[in-house]
Amino acid sequence: MADLRGDILVTREQEKLLVSDVSSFIVAYSSGEILDSERMFEPQPEGIFYIARKIEETQDVLRGEELEAGKASVEIRFGICSSRPREPYYYSTTLKNISQSKLRIVKFGGYSKDGNEWILNTITRGFFTGEQFKQWYGVDNDGWIKPGQEVTDPNNYGGPTGLWTYYCVTDTDEQFITGGIVDWFGVQKDKERA
Repeated sequence: MADLRGDILVTREQEKLLVSDVSSFIVAYSSGEILDSERMFEPQPEGIFYIARKIEETQDVLRGEELEAGKASVEIRFGICSSRPREPYYYSTTLKNISQSKLRIVKFGGYSKDGNEWILNTITRGFFTGEQFKQWYGVDNDGWIKPGQEVTDPNNYGGPTGLWTYYCVTDTDEQFITGGIVDWFGVQKDKERA
């Protein structure tokens, strides 16, 4: 664990380094899953790991109309990735609970378009978990997103266009799917206009 103070990086041993002198790094969630890295090295620190691929690929196909009910409960926005603002296909993803119920994401994933259908297409070959959602989007430990609350993954990654879907359950056990289509080129154009 290190602390960033301006352009000084303070290690857990309290060693102070200039950020400009750092040529290799790993940024990981508290779970140990790697969020970002530069010039990876071996061996990795104990407890640090890459996202795991599923042994068997999950096949899932959606049509857009399956997401309509969820739009009344969750608003999805895409924006600039603050850590990689110019790198292709990095962006932030924000979900806002616009319902009157608390909700929890039980699984989620990115989809690619194939004709009139959307096909699950993630680095893991399956869905991401509710636990990963909590880590990546900064959700409270209880996992609930309260009415009016926004949660954001500031470092999302995917193709230039895609559908991000979220499988939700409310505190009254209602289940629904919601999703939003990201257009990385549109996000960049919005940035230029701002």
